[in-house]
Amino acid sequence: MELVSLFCTACFAFGDPTAVIVPNGEGITAHGLAATSFSYRSDAPRDWDAVDGMAIQQGRIGLAGMFHDIWGFYGALAADDTGLSNWELYGDVMPVDGFRIRTGRWLVGLGPVSGRRIEQRAFVDAPLHTERFLGPNGLFDVGLQLKYRVPIALLPIDIEASILRGSGNSFSAPLALGDGASTLERMLYVARLRLYPGAAFGEHLALGLTFATGENGTGPGNRTDLIGADIEGMFTLPSDVHFGVAIEYMLRRRGIPRALEVEGTLSSELTVSWRTLLAGFRADVMGLPTPSPLRDRVEYRFSTAVGYTPTEWIRIRTQYSARNDQTDGALTHEFMLQAIIGLATRFKTNSASKAAGAHHRTIKTDGLVAIKPKPANESGEDWLATSRGEMLSAETLRREKQYATAVLHAQRGALARIRGILTLRGAQGSGSQSKIRSITLAIRALEEEAPPTILQAARRLDRGILNASAPSALGGAPADYFDANSAERAIQDARVIIGWSASL
Repeated sequence: MELVSLFCTACFAFGDPTAVIVPNGEGITAHGLAATSFSYRSDAPRDWDAVDGMAIQQGRIGLAGMFHDIWGFYGALAADDTGLSNWELYGDVMPVDGFRIRTGRWLVGLGPVSGRRIEQRAFVDAPLHTERFLGPNGLFDVGLQLKYRVPIALLPIDIEASILRGSGNSFSAPLALGDGASTLERMLYVARLRLYPGAAFGEHLALGLTFATGENGTGPGNRTDLIGADIEGMFTLPSDVHFGVAIEYMLRRRGIPRALEVEGTLSSELTVSWRTLLAGFRADVMGLPTPSPLRDRVEYRFSTAVGYTPTEWIRIRTQYSARNDQTDGALTHEFMLQAIIGLATRFKTNSASKAAGAHHRTIKTDGLVAIKPKPANESGEDWLATSRGEMLSAETLRREKQYATAVLHAQRGALARIRGILTLRGAQGSGSQSKIRSITLAIRALEEEAPPTILQAARRLDRGILNASAPSALGGAPADYFDANSAERAIQDARVIIGWSASL
């Protein structure tokens, strides 16, 4: 049993933050989280009773498990000052690489800004359009989801389709007629498309389109549609500074008796992080392209936040907001302070431990735990499992600033993947293919016509390990010749090769 950080999921800056099927993630993890906040608003009378004061934003306990690389589950109970506020319970199955089936109740991500959990945000509160359209915690609902990643190396594409019950969100329309039913009351259908053009040039960049529709309960045939577009990117700058951007536009069309309400909102976030510090700016503007029928003005909330992570289990954030989204439209100044504490512990299952022992042995690298493959028993599945472990090690070492070793493991991860395909095709142990140490030569042995970008990535990785695995011929240790940018590029090159190989 080993202690792991609850916030490890926040490292997945791209993709689904609710994912439980991850490389080399076998085992069961129990976690707990407590988020407490203090807030003060300038439009309140100047006395202690009017200060918003302390509040429990969320307390959560959960259990997640993953087995045999193809199925996993997640369950959690969340509470706030009012009592039990939310729950999740869902299962994931991945019968083939890139295709996932999910059923249960989960946080349905409609975009990179509105689809985050409280600990994955850079800001204390949820964006304005999340609160207005989906509820303060986002859209949680019961249903079935199919997700497929199209295996195109230069432009990976995620396609999602969900059928939901439609009554999982907590937001009720302020002007809904009749019983004031939820804006999305009955069966809800969601389709989402996400493209990753950053794969073509080694950067984290994603574009998304979302459409959701369902009956809203204000009368027969009245529907609510959500139409969204988003862009998200994360870029590494010199001195290990990370710059992030996330922009999300969402338009809501809501039919009510004898009328159609249309309301658009734009939320944009800019963040800069360095080591344990993070600073960000967020702009939320509602009423685009025209003011909402519910308001006669454009509403906004401009927020700046600073965060500090003294340990991997603790986060502290301060935030200032200027906003006019209150009913009277007056300018309000708001100050917020938040503390999040989380702990998790992982239990390795017997099957997972045996699988890990079959493919890896643990080594120490400058005080860090890394994973090095044993010679596989020439099973193709063994090599594919080895590839996943190598890529996990590369990511871990990069975050710990062991850049030369990260480059080494990235090359091994891509090589193990190609060797696995060779083995599955019948190139068994006695053949010359089993002794290949070069990704470039391994791709050539596949006798496939690889795109030039794949061969370029393979050659860069092969050249990189010449200096990453031993002292350089120029003198000095490997660490002298690698930095964050070179480690990130090596990991991205390995991902591109692995993505291309999935189509084989």
